[in-house]
Amino acid sequence: MQYTSSCSTHKKVKANPKLSPTFEIDEKKRENLHFTELDKFDGLDAKHKRVLWLFLAGLVVLVFGVIAYGWYIAEISAVFFATGIVVGIAGKLSVKEITDSFMQVQKI
Repeated sequence: MQYTSSCSTHKKVKANPKLSPTFEIDEKKRENLHFTELDKFDGLDAKHKRVLWLFLAGLVVLVFGVIAYGWYIAEISAVFFATGIVVGIAGKLSVKEITDSFMQVQKI
C-alpha cells in the first residue's frame, strides 16, 4: 500500500512542485546556478584536465588502499584531504580558496 501512496504523492508533487517538502531549499539552490554561463563554455582547458586526472588518481589510490590494505575511515579521509589539497594547488587556487572549499563541503 505504501508504494501506491508514494506513487500518488509523486504524481501530486510532479503536478505541483510547491507540495514538495524540499521545494524552498531547491529554489534557493537554483538561484545560485548560472545556466547562462553554459553558453560561454568552450570545453576543458589543460588546467581542468589536470585537475580531473589528479582527482581520478586520488580515487584510484583510495580504491586500491581499501582493497589491498583494508583502509578504513582514517585512511580514506586522509586520501580525500590530500587529494583536495593537490587538486586545489593544480587548479591554481589560493590557500584561502582551498580552505573555503573544504569549509563549504563541511556544511553539506
